[in-house]
Amino acid sequence: MPGAAIGALMVGISRAASVHMLPEAELFIIYFVMAIVLLFRPEGLFAKTQARKI
Repeated sequence: MPGAAIGALMVGISRAASVHMLPEAELFIIYFVMAIVLLFRPEGLFAKTQARKI
C-alpha cells in the first residue's frame, strides 16, 4: 500500500507539471513514469530485498 500511494503521488505531480510545461505530452508522462519505476524497481517501490539462493 505505501508503494501505491507514493506511485500515485509521483504520477499526479509529474502529470500536473507536464500540463503546465508540455501539455501535448501529458498522457505520455504517465507511461514514462511507469517505465522508469519498472526499470529501476521492478519488484516494487518498497519491496524487501531477499537473499539470493545459489
